[in-house]
Formats: sequence, C-alpha cells, structure tokens
Amino acid sequence: FRIQFFPALPCQGDFWKLPPSIEQEWLFMSKILGRLSHIFSSQWVPPDFSLSLAKHHSIKALLTMDMVRFTAELGFEHKECMMKIGLVLGDQLNPNNTVLESLDPKQDLLVMGELWDETHYVPHHYKKIILVLSAMRHRAAQLKREGWKVHYHSLDPSSSIKGFDQLLDAVTSDVEVSEVLVAHPGEWRVLALLQQWSVSSGITLSVLPDQRFICALSRFNEWAEGKKQLRMEFFYRIMRQETGFLMEGSSPVGGVWNLDADNRKRWRGDPPAPNLKFFEPDEIVQEVIEQVIAHCNGFGEFEGFDYPVSEAQAQEALND
Repeated sequence: FRIQFFPALPCQGDFWKLPPSIEQEWLFMSKILGRLSHIFSSQWVPPDFSLSLAKHHSIKALLTMDMVRFTAELGFEHKECMMKIGLVLGDQLNPNNTVLESLDPKQDLLVMGELWDETHYVPHHYKKIILVLSAMRHRAAQLKREGWKVHYHSLDPSSSIKGFDQLLDAVTSDVEVSEVLVAHPGEWRVLALLQQWSVSSGITLSVLPDQRFICALSRFNEWAEGKKQLRMEFFYRIMRQETGFLMEGSSPVGGVWNLDADNRKRWRGDPPAPNLKFFEPDEIVQEVIEQVIAHCNGFGEFEGFDYPVSEAQAQEALND
C-alpha cells in the first residue's frame, strides 16, 4: 500500500476545503482506509491514521498491490486500469516498430490478426500468404518471450472477425482501452478503415511514423507542395543528397544519378544470380501451409516454400 501526498489545502474551521474532483476521490479512499484498518494490524493502519491524514493533507491513495484480490476483500467492484493497445500489422514485424517503443509491456496489450479480408481483398500468391502468416506467428511468439502480452487471432474462415475493425471491436469489448496505436499503414485502405473504426468506437487512434521508411510522409508532403508535376526521379535525388546514400560528396556514385537505360536491357546471365539460402519449414510453417491450402483462395504454387520467416532467419539470409 502506497500513499502519495499533495500540498495541504486552505482550512475552514475544523474542515479542509477540497475541490470537487478531489473530494469525490477522498470520499472513496476514506472508505478504503477505514476498511484497511480492520484488515491489517495497527502497525500498518493506526486507528487515527485516516484522521491525521484528513487534518493535514489532501491525498491520493495508489494501491500498488494485487488490485483484484484487495478490492474484492474490501468489498469494492474491481475495474481494470485502462490500457493502450498496439496494433502490429503483418508487414510491420520489424523490431524497431514505433508501436513497441511507445507502449509499456507490463501494462499494455499488443494485437495481431490473420484476417480473412486481408488475405482475400485481392488475389495473392500462395507463397506470399504463407510467408506473411508464418512470419506473424514467429514474431508473436518472440514478443511473448520478451514479456509482451499478445492477443493473437489466427486465420479462421468461420470466425465473424474478418477485418481490423471487427478484431478491435472484439478486443475492446473485453478490456477498457484509452488509445490504439499503429505505425502508419502502408495502404490507404487500411488507414481509412482504422480511422473509421476510431470514429465509430470513440477510441483514440494514434498513427505513428513507420521507421522502415527513410523519409517521413511529412517530408514528402513538404517537397510536393505547390508542384504541378510529381516526378519520382527528382524526389529520389533530393533523398540521396539529404541522406548521403549512394553519394560521393555532392555527386552521385559513378557520376550518374541512375542506370535506368541499362536496366531496360535483358539479363543474359552475367553476372550470375547468387545462390540463396534456403530454410526448412518448421512446425509453425507447416501448419500455416496446411491452413492456407485448405482455406485460402490464391494463385501460384505453394510447394517448395523455403523462405526465412523469423528475425533470426532473415538476418542469417542477409549475412549469407
């Protein structure tokens, strides 16, 4: 049990004058203090404990012990503290996701979902679906090992949860949520859906920068303002100059800004294609493959899937 004291307030006779917001809180806490005097020994709560506090301070009591157990013992209905939710999208599994950097793993909740609408809003190659879902499951398992609480919705064609809005509805119906955080989605379609959900639910949606991009959206908007024509070539040069990538001082590496003319020619096998590192599907990947074959409508072949699906495998493939 911990007490946080605030400065004393003006006294009128034998009573302290409390602002309405503090007065309601004090009435609630005085009841708790009174009942605590019957639960703990006198060395924890002296008989005149609440009286001495009432005469000298306005207080805010912070119960830092097990709230469920103690509020039940005190006779009060327990209500969970409001948490924040971090929505981790399937193409935002990077370790430096701004959502993770903005939340507290001890209090807040991460939400991930294999959603029917996302796998079927356009036709996808089977191997793409397998790759994304396998990577999501490996990432969720890693986050749990790191101490995060993760609400994970697995692909289920019979579920009423089809999209991000229904997923968030299901989660927020069980817990009190003050805010939902998401890194800026890569698709306007998803961003618009989340914004509409925020309006209809009344829960704040905070869209954070996506650190996978070198340039922030605000920087692009600044560059594009007032231009009659938006040509990627010109913006590309500005980015190289600002970051120093592929630059030698103030000049591009090799003396030219691009090799587009050469890249239009056919590749005739020189230089030879590199040998890629392959990964044997583990149990998680094998389960995803079976579910995708059984439930998803895609195109292409699914046999021979051997892509990296975890952070460790991706790093190993990059270093190979």
